[in-house]
Amino acid sequence: MRNWEKQVMLIGAVFLVTGCLQGGAPRPKPSLEEEPVLTQSPEASHLQLRLIGPESSDPEVPARAELPPYPGKNEEVTASAQEIVFKSALQLPEPAKGPLFLAWDERALGPAIQNAYYSHRIVDSLNRPRGELSRDSALHDRASRRWFLSLSRLFADRPSDADPSDTQILTLDLQLEDGSRVEYEIRFKAVGPLPPVQNRLVTSAAPGDALAWSRAASKQGWPLVREEFANPSARPVALWVRKAGDDSLELTSNLRASTFEQNGNLPPVGPVVRDYWTTARVHVGLLRVVRTDGAEDLALRPDDDRWVRLVLRPGETLTLEWKLVPGSGVAPCPLPATQPRVFRWTESVVTHRCQRMNREAECLDTYKTVQREQTAMEEWQLDGAELSGVFHREAMVTDPSEVFSAPQDQPRMLTLQKGIGQVSLKTGRGRVAKNAWACMGLF
Repeated sequence: MRNWEKQVMLIGAVFLVTGCLQGGAPRPKPSLEEEPVLTQSPEASHLQLRLIGPESSDPEVPARAELPPYPGKNEEVTASAQEIVFKSALQLPEPAKGPLFLAWDERALGPAIQNAYYSHRIVDSLNRPRGELSRDSALHDRASRRWFLSLSRLFADRPSDADPSDTQILTLDLQLEDGSRVEYEIRFKAVGPLPPVQNRLVTSAAPGDALAWSRAASKQGWPLVREEFANPSARPVALWVRKAGDDSLELTSNLRASTFEQNGNLPPVGPVVRDYWTTARVHVGLLRVVRTDGAEDLALRPDDDRWVRLVLRPGETLTLEWKLVPGSGVAPCPLPATQPRVFRWTESVVTHRCQRMNREAECLDTYKTVQREQTAMEEWQLDGAELSGVFHREAMVTDPSEVFSAPQDQPRMLTLQKGIGQVSLKTGRGRVAKNAWACMGLF
């Protein structure tokens, strides 16, 4: 073979090998970590993120209708080179209404987006991280040629856990068809539906001791109603409570006296039992807030209809005690003491004596004055009481992020059941006396 033929064959072999390397088996796809992030990324505003509800025929994907204008109605969005910020909080719907999706067109950046990933983290109002960083793949809807992710899924399908004071941070990691990658950071606040705060209301039973009932109301306050409020969510809520309407009640006690009577120089007669009644106006004048880390007492006026705002922490259960206290002008009544009483009187004792004189009996009566004395125990006790009247209370739940003077001023609120209404409690015999005691008040 000639030399020039050898050179031609050698050059052809080189081209053949080179062609196999370039046009044969496809080049292995580099991992995301190996792919470069574009230094000249398209502006974040080009992504034109949309908030879309679910498709009616398939609630797992965003609605496939034409994309709404950007930005959407009532949305205030700012965008820089790599960051998108929603200025107003995103309203997450009730789970029954389906999720809220964040969607963008697959060609929003020019070259088609081939893969999309996102990571989610949360920082609180003090810029402290909460929870764990999570990373997941965004989903692609071929029918609408859009990428999307479910905002509800960020909160494990519990949108009521979204705390409006937290900042939600999404990092989008997008791989384009030309092999480049871009990253954008999305910041927003989310407000979920108000969590279903659980309320258990218990009307207090009348105590068995009428005196203890009266003394509790006159001193530290007697709990008319105890109720629990439990927050099952992972976010705080504001609990608003107040008295509603006239809460004037009446506590009537039955005072039983067991005494002895003496008429002149006669022996005492007894025991003589008499019943007396006394009454006092009372009202709910003390609200005791009991938490696991302590208790707080809040004074309430008789006509006080102000709202009391309490923050119910995530997962917390607190107890409220609505306590009765004396009304204006109610006097403290001393209870007569149970004590011995000494009675003294005199009696004439006749001695009849007979003797026989000259076979005849002769009788003679002699009289002698004797001093008598008897100690008798006179007892006084409250052996019955009745409480009657009306008490109402109102309770509402709102977001705690903004402070208002009343829950009705806030855009969203949840009304809980009202108070117990008619009150009728009785201990012992209740009121049985017909005669009024000299002192009207509490013992």
